[in-house]
Amino acid sequence: MTTVTLISKGQLTLPRPLRDALRLVPGARLQASIDQQGQLVLVPLQ
Repeated sequence: MTTVTLISKGQLTLPRPLRDALRLVPGARLQASIDQQGQLVLVPLQ
C-alpha cells in the first residue's frame, strides 16, 4: 500500500508507481467519490 499526503492547499500527489499503473499523465482527470465504507475512490476518466 502506498501513502499519499494531503498538503495545506488541499492537493494530493500520486506517487509515480500509481500514476504509471493507471497510465496517468499531467492534466489527467479523475472522478472522486466516497464509497459505503467511507473510503475515497478515484477513477480515471477516459
